[in-house]
Amino acid sequence: MLPNVLTVLRLLMVPFILWLAYGPGTTAQVVALALFLAAALTDLFDGYLARTRDQITPFGTVMDPLTDKMLVLGALFVFADCGLVPMWLVLINLFREMLISGIRAVQAAGGEIVGANWMGKVKFGLQCGLVGGILLYRTVESAGVQVPGGGQMVFWATAGVTSVSVVFALNFFRWHGKWLFQGWRG
Repeated sequence: MLPNVLTVLRLLMVPFILWLAYGPGTTAQVVALALFLAAALTDLFDGYLARTRDQITPFGTVMDPLTDKMLVLGALFVFADCGLVPMWLVLINLFREMLISGIRAVQAAGGEIVGANWMGKVKFGLQCGLVGGILLYRTVESAGVQVPGGGQMVFWATAGVTSVSVVFALNFFRWHGKWLFQGWRG
């Protein structure tokens, strides 16, 4: 099925994007940005195809969001390693993703599948904009163009997207984490 093929292709792009994002030259940054944008677009396209063609599969249900997490978190870890964003912001994003995945796993063990909602889609869109923007910033900087306040923009954009993501996660937990207070249903 084409949606699953697109998910696998996106998954295969992740290591190349991360490797190129470490690249010292403008060419590596341009290619990393182009591959990242292609990966983000395949995420839109595979979800659309799966829904409109009624090709939603267990593989896609699990691997599509997992691939998204690897793509975004991997890039954030690269940016932290390069000194662009503080590690504590990346770790907050990691914790958030683990919390949501854990809630989904508990719900699934109780027989309830909790899919992505509008907040998850908005969160991923914001994260893609953030990662794409940071890759663009790195591209411009690697070409020798200084962006006034660029480092501060990267920090505040990361902090803003992380804050929205955490608020969304708290709402998700409020709606789907009732089992924590009610005891195990299984």
